[in-house]
Amino acid sequence: MKHLFLVLIMAALVLASCHRQEPQQTHDYYALVNEDFKKVEQLTKNRSNQLYSVFSEDLTGDEQKYLRFLYAYMPLSDLADNDGKFFLAQVRTALEARAYFSWGKQIPDDIFRHFVLPYRVNNEYPDSARQVFFNELKSRVATLSMYDAALEVNHWCHEKLNYRGTDERTISPLDAMRSTFGRCGEESTFAVTALRSVGIPARQVYTPRWAHCDDNHAWVEVWVDGKWYFMGACEPEAKLNKGWFEAPVLRAMLVHTRVFGRYNSNSNVMMEYSNHAIINVIDTYIEPVEYHIVVTDSSGKPLHQAEVSFGLYNYAEFYPIARLKTDSTGHCCLNTNRGSLLIFAHKNGSSAYAAYRIADNKKSDTLNLSLHYDTNTEYFENIDIIVPEANNVSPDTSGNFANSIRLQFEDSIRKAYAASFPNTSDIENFAKRVGIKTTDISTHIQLSMGNYNEIMQFIEKTSVIDKGLCVDFLNLLNEKDHRDARAAVLINHFNNRPVKKYNNEIYLSYVLNPRIANEKMKAWRSVFGKEFSNSFTDSCRNNPDLIVHFINNTISINNEWNYYGVPITPIGVHEMKIADTKSRNIYFVAICRSMGIASRLNPVTYQPEYYTNGVWNSANFETTTVENATEKAGLTLVASNKSMKYYSDFTLAQYSNGKFTTLDYGWDTPLHDIEMPLQLAPGYYVITTGKRLNNGDVLVWRKYIDLKVGDNKSTEVIVRESGLPKPLGKLNNLEDVKPNIAKDFYMIAWIDTGKEPGKHVLNELSNNKQHIETRNLAIQLLTVNHEKQLFEYYSLPSLCNSVHVSGKPNFDMLQLYQTSSINNLPVIVLCDAKGNIYYYQSGYKVGMVNQMLSIIDQLQ
Repeated sequence: MKHLFLVLIMAALVLASCHRQEPQQTHDYYALVNEDFKKVEQLTKNRSNQLYSVFSEDLTGDEQKYLRFLYAYMPLSDLADNDGKFFLAQVRTALEARAYFSWGKQIPDDIFRHFVLPYRVNNEYPDSARQVFFNELKSRVATLSMYDAALEVNHWCHEKLNYRGTDERTISPLDAMRSTFGRCGEESTFAVTALRSVGIPARQVYTPRWAHCDDNHAWVEVWVDGKWYFMGACEPEAKLNKGWFEAPVLRAMLVHTRVFGRYNSNSNVMMEYSNHAIINVIDTYIEPVEYHIVVTDSSGKPLHQAEVSFGLYNYAEFYPIARLKTDSTGHCCLNTNRGSLLIFAHKNGSSAYAAYRIADNKKSDTLNLSLHYDTNTEYFENIDIIVPEANNVSPDTSGNFANSIRLQFEDSIRKAYAASFPNTSDIENFAKRVGIKTTDISTHIQLSMGNYNEIMQFIEKTSVIDKGLCVDFLNLLNEKDHRDARAAVLINHFNNRPVKKYNNEIYLSYVLNPRIANEKMKAWRSVFGKEFSNSFTDSCRNNPDLIVHFINNTISINNEWNYYGVPITPIGVHEMKIADTKSRNIYFVAICRSMGIASRLNPVTYQPEYYTNGVWNSANFETTTVENATEKAGLTLVASNKSMKYYSDFTLAQYSNGKFTTLDYGWDTPLHDIEMPLQLAPGYYVITTGKRLNNGDVLVWRKYIDLKVGDNKSTEVIVRESGLPKPLGKLNNLEDVKPNIAKDFYMIAWIDTGKEPGKHVLNELSNNKQHIETRNLAIQLLTVNHEKQLFEYYSLPSLCNSVHVSGKPNFDMLQLYQTSSINNLPVIVLCDAKGNIYYYQSGYKVGMVNQMLSIIDQLQ
């Protein structure tokens, strides 16, 4: 009895200890999780078996708790396109890492659940990377401190991945690893996944748009021993809180990250929702300004829940870096930098806006906006955009030499893996074996990188059926499809292709094509072939609006829950019967194509369309009256410079539901290549142009136009100029660095080709090759970490020459009239034949080549 009594006492102590480990606040949080879980369970009842049968397994208390947490807050795309076994594997590996590494015991539960447990980082399609990365990394970092482990993981990431620009669709971590490269959003997704796989809390942070130049950037923050640090993803430095972006981030207007799940912390929460939060971490990098907005109606009454958009000029549009809702006093607040923003507020058909600059000497500022009913008034305006000033950063060079040696070794590891991909001889032998010309398939196999087995398997299986159609099908794939498409999916689309009833161009692009938008490619064609009866399919072919009726009757729209913006696949929509609007539109196109009906998302508006009688018709889900959907107005844009480019120089946006949405006429499409008049839906539009100055400021011109049904208007598009450029300095000893070509203008660029900014320069030169070659411009690249393979990838202008610079670059020849720091590569100079400098830039700044071409045009 005495022994039993002692046992009971010990058990009571253990239970008390357990209760102490989970304080009341944590207990209450998971009670709320359980309530939210039940709501999601009801929401996703159509996939109940795929999602919830896993809970019948023998789960531990932690597995049950954290699995419910994931289910309660994951976006619709994950609930629709994955199953319970996948999510349970994520939980078990996260718990295994927490137990395996010494730092796992010191991570608080709230940090663990929000920044280690989530399998998703941003808008990638998740895969089993956590398990693969954990198994590869655990022995490598197990004996290190948490700080050193974070650095070591980033070195491992650099062995696997390097920077290269790609399209907007975010490839999965494992597919990125097979590719050996990715853009910054893919690199940071990869690095965060790797860090979380070994139990180190991590998050991807973004400046959604730069203020001083076009484009954006993403990097990583890691939680080490109770403190958040930053690092460049797959760009390891000798220490944390170092990166090439240290100087430009001091000019950012916002740095934010998305947090998975209900977030109870009051730390920097900018926008809070029931299933996620967006936090503003700009105060990690600068001392921010508190920017207060007060919104009232026309009588001065404060407006609750008015939406306030903070527009930052970038890519010839005012991109909303944040959208906040006002409180009961009509107030909202954004921590930001000292620069210009276009503030737009709206509610219930009333709106107001103001272009406002936050002064340099203020720590807080307030803007009052009084809303008035929208009137669609036509007018134009000029806005002068002022960006935050450049700041010098004193680089910490300690440890750089040893780190650079290590980076070269890591490059060799990655290159050795890439060298294992099929070479020219391998491809020639394969082509001979399948009986297809080498020239027809060599590019496709080369683009597939580490995914070559999948592409070659597709060729092998389909070439025996129809060699010509096999090649035609390959030509439909975009660059990224080659790197992550699976053979089984491609073969499914090939084998289940409808009978050809259109000309070859329409049939291939809009019936056979498995790619619709930026969704994950799945084998929906065979699924829908079985789901719909022959009689229904025949009726839809005669009247595609029947598909609109079918979708309206069976699919519920929820635009709030799919908060990462990842499209649900057509199969996922079909199974779960819930979709956001974009996923619903992709689903429509997929059903049409499976039935042999040519369909697409309009390339400008992204609205779903089907092709009948030689005309593209809108599939209008709001009203099924086709006549209303086809009513148009004409708008002709006229400009003295017909080579001005879309997104670089100008955009056109349409007003709807309280916001302007930019239409998509293609990146850098010249005005003369856009067919006029534009055929537009009646409505209110704004044309925006911008002239970015050398210091990053912008001269903006905007014109508002109201289009009625049947209108055919013409308007001049104006780009404001700042006068003839003046010399900024002198390049002494020009003969020592310029290429041996007699030209009127020279671009001299010191670049590190091993880092992202240098690759941006090469990418801009490649993208502007034709424009450069029509000017009298010669280019000399003085390169650090010269990579021959990299130069072979970029198609550089014919008058571009490169010379490898050994040791530290020498800038003594630069004589600038105003003192400027030369701390960061790339260093870019544009000068005339006499050495007069008309453009100078040190450090990262996207759009440099466009600015230089504009300066040349002015001087000529």
